[in-house]
Amino acid sequence: VRPNLEDKIAKVVVPDNQLSLAIGKEGQNARLAAKLTGWKIDIKSEAEANFDEFEESQEVVNTVEEVDIPTLEEIDDALDIELDGDDILEGMKDIPTPKKVIENRIQAINFAVANARTGDIIILAGKGHETYQIIGHDTIHLDEREVIAEALSKL
Repeated sequence: VRPNLEDKIAKVVVPDNQLSLAIGKEGQNARLAAKLTGWKIDIKSEAEANFDEFEESQEVVNTVEEVDIPTLEEIDDALDIELDGDDILEGMKDIPTPKKVIENRIQAINFAVANARTGDIIILAGKGHETYQIIGHDTIHLDEREVIAEALSKL
């Protein structure tokens, strides 16, 4: 039973082989339950309920597909924010953790791996699955998995 308290509707799901028993002859059981409770009673078999849930999920999927989602470039352009090491450090000024700015990503990864201690967690954020880095107008090969593997092999 799935009650909707606001609209006084009870959605009742019964096993497929019990549907006719739940509804009763010519809907007699369902009408009696509705009259006694003052609620609308919606009785469905498990198969019907599963199909309805599937259709509802498809409506949600179709709605999501129709939404115009901006690209990351559009978001970046709209925000027009460029952070450098100084901006990031300013935002972290009240955090007691030691900080070091290394703008070269490969050097930064090597430093983090070389200085990590047991229990430390290194998070590489901002590149995702990309195997390149854009610096100015140049695109260079940079697969962080390769950089990490090389740094670990030096330990």
